[in-house]
Amino acid sequence: MQGCVLSRFLLDIAGVSLNNNRKISQNELEFARDECIQELKLTGLKWEPTFQPDTILSCVNRLTHCSDDVRKLVSGLSLIISTNPSIYVTNDGTLSIPLNWS
Repeated sequence: MQGCVLSRFLLDIAGVSLNNNRKISQNELEFARDECIQELKLTGLKWEPTFQPDTILSCVNRLTHCSDDVRKLVSGLSLIISTNPSIYVTNDGTLSIPLNWS
């Protein structure tokens, strides 16, 4: 009986911990996105929902610390990070870049 109670407690705590980690990860990603928008003077930054948060966070951090040449090219634009390996402009004028842009 005590084993069942302990198991249930551990499962509950694990669920709470996972939820807290997701919230922290989401907050960290939102902060990085906002910082990137500000640093690069973007009008927007989004990504396809298929990416894992840590993968997007790495890409957004690389964007934030990109070269001055890249900064000049993207200033004033809205970007979307995409699974598509090509760089292109979407119908709404957003510049689509691949996750592994260089």
